[in-house]
Amino acid sequence: MTKVAHDAAKRTKDQLHARALGWTLDQLDEEGELVKFAAGIPGFCRSTRIEGAMSILNRAHAPGFSIHYTRLYRHIALLLIRASKPELLHDSKLLPESVRQQRTRVCLVALYYLPHAIERILDRVASNHTRAVVAGFSPIFQSAESWIIAERLSEPNDRIDEGVTIGARCMATVIASQPPDKQMQPILMRHLKIEDHHIFSRYLEPFDSALLKNLSMFLEDTALKFIDMENFSIILLTLRLVKRPKVKHAAQELQDEFNMLLDKICEHAKPSSGKASSNARKLLELLELLIGPLHPAAISPSGSLSLDGPTAATLVSVSTPPAPKTPSKLRPLPLVLLRSNDACISMDSITSPMSPNGTLPMSP
Repeated sequence: MTKVAHDAAKRTKDQLHARALGWTLDQLDEEGELVKFAAGIPGFCRSTRIEGAMSILNRAHAPGFSIHYTRLYRHIALLLIRASKPELLHDSKLLPESVRQQRTRVCLVALYYLPHAIERILDRVASNHTRAVVAGFSPIFQSAESWIIAERLSEPNDRIDEGVTIGARCMATVIASQPPDKQMQPILMRHLKIEDHHIFSRYLEPFDSALLKNLSMFLEDTALKFIDMENFSIILLTLRLVKRPKVKHAAQELQDEFNMLLDKICEHAKPSSGKASSNARKLLELLELLIGPLHPAAISPSGSLSLDGPTAATLVSVSTPPAPKTPSKLRPLPLVLLRSNDACISMDSITSPMSPNGTLPMSP
């Protein structure tokens, strides 16, 4: 009876935390207040005084806890765009450089910590890869600061939720698939775990070597490590967004490494009732779209993957595949720049207008 009472009290406490977060967010009506709220998200998630902080954040999404909390990542993304890309919103306030940089960093870190935010952003870009979408999310996908934050959060840490680590690795992999400028090259070198500058230069020209190395690292350190996780969609979304390597142009040692990883994936994909088998099969199907057709002996007459044929070391074709045609199962959520007196970037089917006084409305 004592244990039941304790568990019931704990559940009530978690609900109170979630309701407090929802109530606080519902009272915010100015950008500055939302920035302070966003700045507190990482500390809340790492708190040692609040048990299960991430689950509390997830619970706050439930109906009845908050009117606006379910759209929090959209509000923070809008804050990020207004601070780093004010030209996209012609009613954006001109902020001092120090304030602009501080807000950009606060929003980036908050998005990495906020449950499912990175997955949703990856899906929006994968589903709507238009110029407006790319421009709107460029502070996340094309900035050194975002990459450095992802790099730091990619390292396992007892005080950081596993979902944060996975999201950071996914985003870092997507960013690393873009040809780097001089500012990005040192980050890419660290990301690929290359210490020899000569080897790094060889992988940059042609860039397919760097792309294949990036893909192999993601498969080994993230996809295979979490192959049995329940929600595998963030892994698949990441693969849809990375630039495709031309395997035949990559260094031979990288091709060999990649083939060994395919062997490991095929082992997981053998018929089984486990989640790992299902995820591995989805992974192989997407890799076939990414790098080219698999060896005919590995494909059954129905067109599905057959794992009774040769090992993955003989599966890779060096032909360039057509663009993936598999649509996202999630509803597209484009960024649309409207040319009206109330300029806005739509992050849902309902737009989020900016009010004339420069505040960010908390409801559409």
